[in-house]
Amino acid sequence: MEIRKPKIGLFAGGIECYWVDMSMDELPARLQQDVDRLIASLDGEVVFPCLAGTPAQSAEAGRAIREAQCDIAVVYHATFIADDMTVAFLDALGEQIPVLQLHSQGLKGIPDDFSLIDYGTCYGNNSAIQAITTLRRLGRALKLPLVVGELDDPAFQAQINGWCRAARAVNALKGANVSFLPHWVTSFALWDTVPDPLTMYRQTGVKIDFRYVSEVKERMDAVSDAAVTALVEEIYSSYEVMEPPREEVERAARHALALEQLCNDFAIDALACEPFDQLAKVTGCMPAYELGRLADLGVVVTIEGDLQVAVAGLMLKALTGRTGQFFEHLMFDTEKNWILGGHDGGSTPFYMAHPDQPIKIRNTMYVDFKKTDFAFDYGVVPEFIVKPGPITMLNLCQIRENENRHAMRIVTGDAVDTHARPIHMEHTIFQPHMPVTQYYSRLAELTVDHHFALIHGELEDDLIKMAKIMDMEVDCVCTRD
Repeated sequence: MEIRKPKIGLFAGGIECYWVDMSMDELPARLQQDVDRLIASLDGEVVFPCLAGTPAQSAEAGRAIREAQCDIAVVYHATFIADDMTVAFLDALGEQIPVLQLHSQGLKGIPDDFSLIDYGTCYGNNSAIQAITTLRRLGRALKLPLVVGELDDPAFQAQINGWCRAARAVNALKGANVSFLPHWVTSFALWDTVPDPLTMYRQTGVKIDFRYVSEVKERMDAVSDAAVTALVEEIYSSYEVMEPPREEVERAARHALALEQLCNDFAIDALACEPFDQLAKVTGCMPAYELGRLADLGVVVTIEGDLQVAVAGLMLKALTGRTGQFFEHLMFDTEKNWILGGHDGGSTPFYMAHPDQPIKIRNTMYVDFKKTDFAFDYGVVPEFIVKPGPITMLNLCQIRENENRHAMRIVTGDAVDTHARPIHMEHTIFQPHMPVTQYYSRLAELTVDHHFALIHGELEDDLIKMAKIMDMEVDCVCTRD
């Protein structure tokens, strides 16, 4: 998935009297040069309506940025901006677009010699701070922190662009379609994953609905034999098929194509699937390969109907353009500081597999589940280990202290370059950035749900920014030094 660049609304200027009443005629041209320097450093589509000098022009800029549906508004005090200009801009902008205020100056450092015009490019040092106090007194404090630095400083530019990426990712969540198939887990008690869809919608803007087993069965019956045969041949040519007989592979292929069609028909961005009960009974197999393939096609997939991790996965996809692994902790090794985890049931897109090791297609370990109340027929299960590299894990949970809000929990570590274990599922072995004994204690201390979304990459900073924009509590279980 290709990620679009952020759309950045830029508000910049100063009070007109500087160049009208104080004879600094050259100042607007100098300020425009500084604005151009800032625009050149922004990694996105920039909407810059005008260099504002009055409240009316400020309001015009706010309206233009709002109508352009920008992801974020950046306020740059190119020189001193009066409070009535700031308020006029924000009034016209509205409350839906997050606002990032910069504290910078056109002049680098404090030179031994400079002109009045040079000096004028630094007057925003006052109004950038003043605006924060004024807005707080008006009960309109900005949610985002003040970003401070010099215009040409790469660290300063990186901070601004990080906030712009995060704002674009938050915007991408709004209107995303998350579907339960058919509901959250009911076969046994996993109460930490029981969702509150309305709270999730209010915080993130995702749309939540339910899809039904009958809708899958209808599409399975409609899949052509030719399409099934083609996918079966692809499976045999791409992977090492171990125990499953061909008829089981054919059933899984038909199921996979039906799920793909379901997601296409209803524009599903994330599927919170409960595969163990009714779905498996009606379709005749547990969807494991099927869900992994769906994730590989770009749909975020969770098992056991986990809404929180579905949205966490959408957050990671909004930042990276990639789907990730549905992860729970399974085993640990204190000597190596390793943790093995994953989840049965198609938890991982195939692109995440170690490139130097074959992907195997196994039978489900749960054949004896035929004796249980939530029995299902055999399934076709991928087995591979996730490729090495830095990883980030994300968990969203509701905590007792504030039950009407979700909190964000972030884990960082490194996936280990090792061999796959014969456990009939996709799995990761990773090293957290702290000893595993402390890691588990930290999980308990913070309160987390036992499922996570895992993806390659160092995303901690961007996720923290997303949490700030969404007014969501955030804690890092462990972090990179």
